This record gives sequence, structure tokens and C-alpha cells, in this order.
Amino acid sequence: MRPECTLEEAGSLARDLYGVNGDIKQLASYSDQNFLVGREFVLKVANSSEPEPVLRFQQAALQRVHEADPSLNTPQVISMVDGRTLALWDKKHLVWMVNYIPGQFMSDVKNPSQDLLSSLGAYLGRLDLALHLFNHEAMRRDLQWDLQNASRLEGFLTYIDDNDQKELISQFLQRFNTQVVPRFLDLRASVIHNDANDNNILVDRSSDQIKGIIDFGDMVYSYTICELAIAIAYMILDKEDILDTAGAVVEGYHSTYPLLPIELDVLFDLICIRLCTSVCMSARERRKAPDNEYLAISEKPAWRALVQLAEIDPVKARQVFEEATQED
Repeated sequence: MRPECTLEEAGSLARDLYGVNGDIKQLASYSDQNFLVGREFVLKVANSSEPEPVLRFQQAALQRVHEADPSLNTPQVISMVDGRTLALWDKKHLVWMVNYIPGQFMSDVKNPSQDLLSSLGAYLGRLDLALHLFNHEAMRRDLQWDLQNASRLEGFLTYIDDNDQKELISQFLQRFNTQVVPRFLDLRASVIHNDANDNNILVDRSSDQIKGIIDFGDMVYSYTICELAIAIAYMILDKEDILDTAGAVVEGYHSTYPLLPIELDVLFDLICIRLCTSVCMSARERRKAPDNEYLAISEKPAWRALVQLAEIDPVKARQVFEEATQED
């Protein structure tokens, strides 16, 4: 159940649990609630379905990243006045707090430069390097957004009404099942952020560099290359030259977390399957809420990208990725 915490209640929680006062503003969120407290903190009220071990997994991962590479500028967990980092509100919702990271979202950058795209790749490579040996009891989660579960999308095709779109997803799924799934056991695995979309990435426009990343709620133990694939899937939306964009992100990632040949082999198909997951999940949500026009609008860029991707020779994509990893 999504929490229904009012601004007044959020202010009381911040004051009583953390000794923090300040203006309260609700931030956009999907299944939980986030409140900006003053200009320094974000109070997080979790969905009642979120297990405590998963929240502690997020907190432990944030601490690990900060210890391994503080310059990544990820949110840090704030302790309560009594030393705890989680508290129960309304008998069913867990509450916690992190520091607020100001900055411009990548989604506000209409035409990111090659340098900025490369910076994104390099940043994610450093993030994955910081997490590559991290372990936690709650890291193996069963999420549909985890690309290793993408074969299940076959069951989502009933939510797609357009036959051409349904056939497009089926083709991508067939490639995924034949070209990627058999190679799973040979891929590197680690805890990944799993949602490096342009609304989670913060940019410093003065330096044209990535400033930080937020929202670790979809973190999971999966195949490390999925991190890069997910980021590229969002960066290529509404771009004319998909491979140039993707190549810049690959170049940056490889500079900080060198890619293996087998990861380059599966990267293109993983990019495609992330966008397939996105449109299938949106189609399911639209079926539940047919009057929600936003869901239909948000799908359109992903469908356009999938049409573009279907016209690209995977061998050509593999060559572009290979070239991006070559030293000058």
C-alpha cells in the first residue's frame, strides 16, 4: 500500500525522529513518498509492501559506495536522534532519511554532448566497481525490472493491443532467449543500481559532467552489463543516431570498468529488452488505469526507439561497441 503521509505529518516525523526543521515539499515518486525537508534532507516513507531487509540492503549499499568512492556523490543515510536508521510510521510504513543532492536532471538536457554521455558511462563504471564485491542477504530479489527475468514478458503480450507492436516485442524476445539467456552463466554478476534512467541522474552543467545518481530502490544482484544496457536504453530515446549515442556511453564505462568480449556480445540485445520491459510494464499499468493518458504518452519514445533498434544489424552494433572500447 502506498503511504498517505501529509506534509504536516512528514514535518512531525522529521522533527521528532531527526530533530530536523524546515519547509516540507513533496517530491515526485511512484510507490512510496519522498519529502524535501529544508534544502538538505529527503524524508522517505516506504510502501507497506517494502520489506525491512530490502530497505536495509539499500542503506548498506549506499554506505558501501560512499566508503569505496565518496566522489560518486550518492545519497547518504541520516541517523535518527536515537541512532536508528529505520522507524515505523502508521504501523505499516517504514521511514528513513537521506541527504538531498541538488542538481539538474539528465532528463532536462535535451541534447547531451558526447562528453556528457561518456561521463555517464564512466560514472556508472565507477559505481559498479564500488559495488562489485558487495553482498547482502536481501540482494537476490525477484523483480520484473531485473533483465534476467525478461523472458517472462511473453506473458505481458496480452496487454498490448496493436498487433505490429506485439510482433515487434516477440521478435526481440526471441533474440533475447536465443542469444542472451544461454550465455547468462558466463556473464559477470554483481549488485547494480538497475535504474540509471535520465530522471535519476544528476548533471553539473558547468562542467558537463555527471554529478550523482539517486533512487536505489530497484537495486538487485544481476548481470553487471545490465547496468550499462539500462542507461543506454534511456539515453537513446528520441535520438537520431542511436549507435553514436550508445557508443559514447560504452566508451566512458569501459574506461573505468573494462568490458569483456562476451558483455559486448549481449549488450545490444539487453538494450532492446530493457525498452521491451518498459513498454510491457506500461501497457499492463494502462490496462489497470485506462484513463491515465500519461502512461500512453510516456510509452511513445520507447516504441519509437524499438522501431529504430529493429532496423539495426546487431553485428553492426557489436562493431560500434568494440570500437568504443579501443584505445586511441
